[in-house]
Amino acid sequence: MSTTKTQLTTQELAQALGISDARVRKLNLEGRLPGAQIVGGTWVYPVSLATVGFTKKKPGRPAK
Repeated sequence: MSTTKTQLTTQELAQALGISDARVRKLNLEGRLPGAQIVGGTWVYPVSLATVGFTKKKPGRPAK
């Protein structure tokens, strides 16, 4: 039987991405974490999201 982990908690994902738990929750509310689901009252995320990089938007006016 394999013990490979397929899902991460909010805290585990935050640690893997190097961001805060609050940022993970905000990204989830914005719909930017595909595959997120509630299991037993806890949000879980696919392990594949641990390799995704989230870039910040550049401040200022949009380019023409």
